[in-house]
Amino acid sequence: MIYKNLKDVIIKSSERRNQEEMKLQTVAGFTLEQIEDGRKAFMKLSDGSSGELSLGQLVDAGVVETIVELLGFTSFDDLMAKLDQDKNGKLNFEEFMIGIQRCTDDNVGEDSFCSVGDVLVELQKRMEKFELQQNTSPLEKRKLKYNTRYDEMVRSFKEWEDIVPNGDGRMVEILRGCFSGARNQKVVDALRIVYVDYSALRLSGDLIFGLMERIVKASKRRKV
Repeated sequence: MIYKNLKDVIIKSSERRNQEEMKLQTVAGFTLEQIEDGRKAFMKLSDGSSGELSLGQLVDAGVVETIVELLGFTSFDDLMAKLDQDKNGKLNFEEFMIGIQRCTDDNVGEDSFCSVGDVLVELQKRMEKFELQQNTSPLEKRKLKYNTRYDEMVRSFKEWEDIVPNGDGRMVEILRGCFSGARNQKVVDALRIVYVDYSALRLSGDLIFGLMERIVKASKRRKV
């Protein structure tokens, strides 16, 4: 079940990526090299889950400041109006790239001679510094929600231990293994790293937790 789930995620992700690249090449005229530069910057800004960036994230990372500086915009608001065309406060990768192109094509500022490629290369350089700053922080803000969710799951297993279903079976054995793991701090610490840092394995962890939660709820109903 886990393998099939992950395989479906990868297939859909690959299809979406190919469609994005095709559209950015044929409609917007980007080269594959420019798309890759833009994707690296975009991925360093996002947490890999939603596939979107908030305008707040762009401001915090200095992306807005970089484009304003390179293209000569007079204010952040003017730039945001160009980037966020649908006014929803978020950008997916395609909107991010086309927004940058729109900004450069409009030839903002008399002294602006930057191309799309120049902006993307500069963004990539600045994102490397941004990523380094994130990795040296005690607890990365973008991963805080995964830490919180992980703590909630560990706490749930500790609370469920008195509701162990009767009988045997693979799922019941997995549930009992989760109880044992939740009591072992070294196991808890090791799995936290896996859960927080690796999105594919985090998806597996969420799936397993969901299955275990169903078993516990079914056991509660039988006892009632």
